[in-house]
Amino acid sequence: MWQAPAMMSPLQENQPLDLVICSRDGGIGLRLMLYQGLYPIPNRIVVGSYFAFALAGGAGTGRVAVLFSDHFQFSVPKTFGLAEQMDRETFRIECAYAAIGEYLDARGLLPQTGPQDDATKLECFDQQFGMWAARSSADDDELLNYVRAKVYWCWRFDLDLASFTSADCLRWHTTVRTLKRIAQIEEGELWTMVGGNDLSLMLKPLPAFVRQERERRRQPNVTSSIPIDRLLSAPRYDGPALHWQKAQDFLIAEQPDLANAAKEAVCAIEGLARVVTGVHTETLGELVKRLKGQYNVNPAMAKSLEGMWGFVSNSPGVRHGGATPANIEEGEARYVVDSCEAAIRFLLGLDR
Repeated sequence: MWQAPAMMSPLQENQPLDLVICSRDGGIGLRLMLYQGLYPIPNRIVVGSYFAFALAGGAGTGRVAVLFSDHFQFSVPKTFGLAEQMDRETFRIECAYAAIGEYLDARGLLPQTGPQDDATKLECFDQQFGMWAARSSADDDELLNYVRAKVYWCWRFDLDLASFTSADCLRWHTTVRTLKRIAQIEEGELWTMVGGNDLSLMLKPLPAFVRQERERRRQPNVTSSIPIDRLLSAPRYDGPALHWQKAQDFLIAEQPDLANAAKEAVCAIEGLARVVTGVHTETLGELVKRLKGQYNVNPAMAKSLEGMWGFVSNSPGVRHGGATPANIEEGEARYVVDSCEAAIRFLLGLDR
């Protein structure tokens, strides 16, 4: 059970926040509601910046701590193309925001936690700073798509303005000045610039943007013709993508391994369900219950997902080792894989 240790600094303790962080591909987002403070981590030369967050649509809340080692003192904003006048604590907070964004890119939504649970801990150590320093600068199209996505997520979270800060620049290896230039492309059409300085940019979405972006994201057939491997190309889908590739390899091998093809296809669904729900320890059967609660998934659709799980779990030698070789027909295996492909497209729609 989490207990707050002695505060290292009272500055900004329990300060409310209205900050949205979204993945770089724009697929998922969360809202930081509260900065709880900076605390030492017991038995380590590490401190943690603690935040409370909320997921979209009332899907849940949680706490996250971004950890910094004593080596943080050697990192300076100028190294990453950020404003030199940024003070040390502001830099730490911006790095924390960026580290949360990196988690969304790589793992998906943060896990939900209760008020008394330990916060999810993310390390922002030398390796992370090295990645930011080495990352290639984004091109204009990538940045424009990101600006659109973040403005959309701010609207989803009932915020009047979308704020872009040094954290966004860290993640994209760019500058606030460049973000302002990119935002000018749709100035007066999709949004208006309403404020900002050398460290930030504020955009107010226009009704035309809200209608356009909302409709685009609700299109049911946007991904229907795109290959699964491309849809799973974001870093946070690395696990599901690997399982899906294994399923395909087993299925098209010179001597197909039908049992493993079915198993890996279902594992891809399970991995993707973990990304979508932000719960990384439960089985697909348990995750389907969360999907029904968090996303109001139709009971018949949930039943079909449970059916895939039930098939590989109950078929001898498919999911678990058996005393006899797995007995699965080619038609059954292909049905499972094809059904899993449809399920993956469905879950990706929920993730967006």
